[in-house]
Amino acid sequence: MKSLIICGSGYSVRKGIKQGLWERIKGNDIWSLNFAFLSMPYIPTAQVWGDASVFYKHESDILTMHKEGCKLYAKDVEDYSKRDKEKIEVFKTDDFKIHKRGKKIFAGRMGLCGVFALSLAIRKGYTDIFLLGYDFGSPTLRTKKTHFYQDTLPNVNVGAVGHPTIYIGTKSKPRDEVYDFDKFLEHDVMIHNVSEISNIECFIKMSWKAFFERVSK
Repeated sequence: MKSLIICGSGYSVRKGIKQGLWERIKGNDIWSLNFAFLSMPYIPTAQVWGDASVFYKHESDILTMHKEGCKLYAKDVEDYSKRDKEKIEVFKTDDFKIHKRGKKIFAGRMGLCGVFALSLAIRKGYTDIFLLGYDFGSPTLRTKKTHFYQDTLPNVNVGAVGHPTIYIGTKSKPRDEVYDFDKFLEHDVMIHNVSEISNIECFIKMSWKAFFERVSK
């Protein structure tokens, strides 16, 4: 099986970091989503983003990672310069459909980087995928801890940080778009959600202990 660890931004990653996450997953294929790479002590296999502002805010760091072998994947939401397009693999996306190979990449109705990255991973042939930080917000509206780096990276100021209302709809329940993840059940892949607090219920949740037993080198 071709395995991949996708590191999203959910606060649940903090628990893994306290257990030595970065050292224990070193040597695996790892994709960093949006700003997660800023907390990693080494470069990931690939850096993935959905909003071009992630790239422009940290262009120098991201291009330096590329020089050291990190692949760059982005949604086609902005016209990057010709110079950047030589380094960035840019994909057109679709909000509603998971297309077959060669067509657009599914990004879900909210256009989340996590949906885009998971679609892309399947497109690239990964069949055993571990999701870190795929929380889809926080357990309740009272919990403002939405991103694992929000207290440690003060220069990262994006709209979703600390605002669970972006993911939570009426009656304190997750927005209906959380069911976009159900589409991935149509694929013959193993998807493990390493987040005990995740609002995404369609994937089997995996404990950090079980995760480390599977991937530690």
